[in-house]
Amino acid sequence: EGAAEPGGKNDMKNDAQNGIKNGAQNSAKNDMAVRVIVDHVRSVALMLADGVLPANDGPGYVLRRLLRRAARYGRLLGFEGGFLCEYMPLLIKILGEPYPELLEHRAAVEQIIGVEESRFEKTLIQGIDLFDSEAARVRAAGGTILPGDVAFALYDTYGFPLELTLEMAKEQGISVDREGFGKAMEIQRERARSRSKQKKSALEGSVYTELEAELPAAVFTGYAGPEGSGRIAAILSNGARADSLEAKEGTEFELMLDVTPFYAERGGEVGDTGRIFAGPAGAELEVLDTVPHGSLIAHKVRAKTETSLTVGLEARGEVDDARRGAIRRNHSATHLLHEALGRVLGGHVRQAGSLVTDRALRFDYTHHEPLSHEQILEIEDIVNGQILANIPLETTECGREEARARGAKALFDEKYGDVVRVVSVPGFSAELCGGLHVRATGDIGLFKIVREEGIGSGTRRVTALTGMNALAMLQRASLLVNRLAGIFATDEAGLLGKAEDLLAETRRLQRQVQETRLKELGRDAENAFERKEIGGVVLQTGKFSQIPPEALRGIGDKAKAGCSPTVVVMSSVADGDCRLTVMADDAALKKGADAGALLKEAAALLGGRGGGRPGMAQGGGKDIARLDEALAKIEAILAAQVKN
Repeated sequence: EGAAEPGGKNDMKNDAQNGIKNGAQNSAKNDMAVRVIVDHVRSVALMLADGVLPANDGPGYVLRRLLRRAARYGRLLGFEGGFLCEYMPLLIKILGEPYPELLEHRAAVEQIIGVEESRFEKTLIQGIDLFDSEAARVRAAGGTILPGDVAFALYDTYGFPLELTLEMAKEQGISVDREGFGKAMEIQRERARSRSKQKKSALEGSVYTELEAELPAAVFTGYAGPEGSGRIAAILSNGARADSLEAKEGTEFELMLDVTPFYAERGGEVGDTGRIFAGPAGAELEVLDTVPHGSLIAHKVRAKTETSLTVGLEARGEVDDARRGAIRRNHSATHLLHEALGRVLGGHVRQAGSLVTDRALRFDYTHHEPLSHEQILEIEDIVNGQILANIPLETTECGREEARARGAKALFDEKYGDVVRVVSVPGFSAELCGGLHVRATGDIGLFKIVREEGIGSGTRRVTALTGMNALAMLQRASLLVNRLAGIFATDEAGLLGKAEDLLAETRRLQRQVQETRLKELGRDAENAFERKEIGGVVLQTGKFSQIPPEALRGIGDKAKAGCSPTVVVMSSVADGDCRLTVMADDAALKKGADAGALLKEAAALLGGRGGGRPGMAQGGGKDIARLDEALAKIEAILAAQVKN
């Protein structure tokens, strides 16, 4: 009923909205705001509990629109910052029984709402300011239509759904040029399509398209083992088809085989490498990569010796099984990681991309905050627990709907037919997957997360190692710890304390050196500056080296105290960068001096920028060679300022 739950943080800090309730005693504006917030909080929470995540299209866009509309109405009621999560206890109390997923996924729901509110809060005020100023400009000119490019800027830069802008415009008695908005949107989409076409142009209408129309689909036999035989179905040299090819040693080209044991890159798993032996003489070809082209598989090869090939020749493939084994370990570990992430973070976790190589695995997933150290350890424990159990993997083929009914996850960007391949770790996970996997989880050997990072709005990335790669990393880390312990004359347990003590001591000494240097500069301040009178104002210019900007302010204060009216200009060169600080005392300000304007012009000459108030400004650039020119510019501008 109320706009805030009693005792909530907004109840305590925002008295303006206390007691706002839905009903006749409320103003029409507030009544509308309360109804919107109540309805949208319910809708957003249920959508999130069902697995819908904020996005820029589809159901996720609807969710984001609802959430941002509710946030905006909260501001109209006087709310500051995030507040929507405060309704979750009441919402669960009312709807928890018929919708138990609200309680099950409460933590994830609250986390995502909080992050989305926080992210929108940063641009909401700026967007409202832009809208208000543009709306005022329209009305001042006697107009009634907000330009479409303004509405698009609100959408594209500030995250305002068009519907929100339309609603705000209606409140102010104006409309929005929807056609202009649509044109601006189409221009953006056309740019995106153009970039996409550039990426695809190399393949569309190419020789691969022709071959796919002519040749039967390639048969992959790699599930059975690393070797297999077939025939050369096509030869491609420099992007053109050839019925035969005379290749010198080192020549690179492509072969299409009708039957192949080589796995072609798909679903994030990289393609196989190895060797192909073709023809009666068994000409050896090194397979550099294997990539899919529709239903065909292209083998990028390099001739090991002078080779003569023709379409139809027999070809025997031998996959680099050691490399494939490492890929298998990483791929199976990816499935274990996916399940572990869901168990630790919540059911909202979805795969958003992956890369599986022989060196490492990379897994992108939907989540709105970094993993904590404790969560990383828990995920590693879950995955390594499954590895230690040495559970044999099961691979079955079934109908797509049957697989879904069994709870099998469908992976990112995979295309599935009516019959799908399900890879399962019995009792733990099941996923639709056409890739290569280990025989049993124990074959993975070891799993270690080495990096966790954000790669976009609501998307995180985990990089991990398995098998001997993980062992090698741990061995390097152990060696480093032992060497550092030797340097610090301690054991592993005392290493962190020793390092912190050393860092603290280093910082103390740095501060001491800095303070000593500043005292010396302060004593020599009289000699540190060149002085020149310009229009009744004393311009003091000092050049320094390796002095931080905050320290320059202290030196400048002492210089200002020495005479008046005065403008103090200080430069400090350090690490290929020139920093400028300009200060003006009150007497100089009365004569027209403006430190911000002086600094802006000088920083531009240095290839940088800066600014500030009339009394003090800072900035700089990297074109140190033009420092004298920049200082001369300040002198010229100051002369004009005090003259005017």
